[in-house]
Amino acid sequence: EINKCRRCIVHFNRLFLYYGDLNSSPATPNRIFVTEFNDFGYFPLFSYIDVVSDASQPITNITRIRNELVVFTPTSIYAITGDTQENTSIYQINDQVGTWYGWSPTVVGNNILFAGNDNIYSLEPNQYLLNNYNVVPIGTKVLNKYRDVGGTGSSYSRFYGCYYNNQYYLGVRPEPNGLISTEVLLLKYSPGTKAWGTDTLHATNTVNTPIYCGITGMLVDGDTMYTANSLIGDGISQTLLASHTANDDPTIASNYYDLYN
Repeated sequence: EINKCRRCIVHFNRLFLYYGDLNSSPATPNRIFVTEFNDFGYFPLFSYIDVVSDASQPITNITRIRNELVVFTPTSIYAITGDTQENTSIYQINDQVGTWYGWSPTVVGNNILFAGNDNIYSLEPNQYLLNNYNVVPIGTKVLNKYRDVGGTGSSYSRFYGCYYNNQYYLGVRPEPNGLISTEVLLLKYSPGTKAWGTDTLHATNTVNTPIYCGITGMLVDGDTMYTANSLIGDGISQTLLASHTANDDPTIASNYYDLYN
């Protein structure tokens, strides 16, 4: 089932592959496949990790921090330690908190910020105990206000996380047929002041009667943050790339492809 994997991460010169796509139905969504050291094309026999015994708990995200891999499922968090197949081990960080929003976990300093199912959290290492983390809520009201913006549905990728300009950004992807607007909402959190704010991206509308507009991806390149934004309406779907520079209003960078004409 390796060919069904949709996400991967490199850790100590080994490639860790996992499904990460909640719309697919692999037999073992809780499994991580691991390549040979320095050979990303070779998977030794039985070189995989079943993070949880319950296959109904798919892996939604893996993030590297402090020489460990932090593994998220919808209701729990684990950590993988070790730099070789022989000394690799796994331990549970939390059995109550996890995330469906697999694109939200983002490294911010020594912490990982992510949108959980009932809060926005900061996963923070315990400075007094080895292999121990604290899960600290930082945005209950924010999550409750924007989690179901535009409606309720089954899409679990409604939050996209990114660290930019000393702030944690969460792009909100509204549900289809919910938000009739060409505005894309960016939530932003300042770790220093522990304050939340918002930015609004005004997308150039080339779609008649837009049904909804939302973020479908985020990344940082140098001093610029980019968001991919989807506009849908009147049978037309268009994806736009928007650029954001510090202290400037978000601007459209380019229309980089049309899905339909």
